[in-house]
Amino acid sequence: MIETVLCCGTHNFVSAQVPVPTSFDLDTWNTYLHNYDDNIIVQYLRYGWPINYQSDVLPSSTLQNHSSAVKNNLCLLDYLKEELIHRAIIGPFTCNPFSCPCVVSPLQTVPKRNSSKLRVVHDLSFPDGASVNSGIPKDSYLDNDHKLQLPGVDRLIQFIRSHGPHCLIYKKDLARAFRQYRWIQRMSHFLASL
Repeated sequence: MIETVLCCGTHNFVSAQVPVPTSFDLDTWNTYLHNYDDNIIVQYLRYGWPINYQSDVLPSSTLQNHSSAVKNNLCLLDYLKEELIHRAIIGPFTCNPFSCPCVVSPLQTVPKRNSSKLRVVHDLSFPDGASVNSGIPKDSYLDNDHKLQLPGVDRLIQFIRSHGPHCLIYKKDLARAFRQYRWIQRMSHFLASL
């Protein structure tokens, strides 16, 4: 599947349209987002979310994980085992499985807030100036200008007031939810880890 998308030379949702595995009920998503101005989200969920890498220069590979991941090797192994069970990652590989160069980024472990547990982070911002994130513009997405604004307390209050006192809003650890978003598209070879 990945090779089919790579050969098209553009994002999967534009050309090859190879569906990615998902447990989302996309027909329901499509129904609810039908009149939403960003209904392209359903296409991204169906065919993979583009990472928006724009640079002509390949990021640098880092063939060693951060010291926190090396120190917490058992945590890292548990994480990889869990992600493989959920089919959220592919591998391991003994050599590059792609027909083009593969970029390897390091893993690290960081403490979860208000917990003794560690979480594993795929550090796409390393090395500084030559990472995957260095080639992703901060002020545009797929050639459309945007300004990311994280919701604050005032926006949350406005949301609750506009949707009524019976709306269901709660905080939960979203680690598993975010791993359901598939990134398979023409830049998937930038998301490798050791």
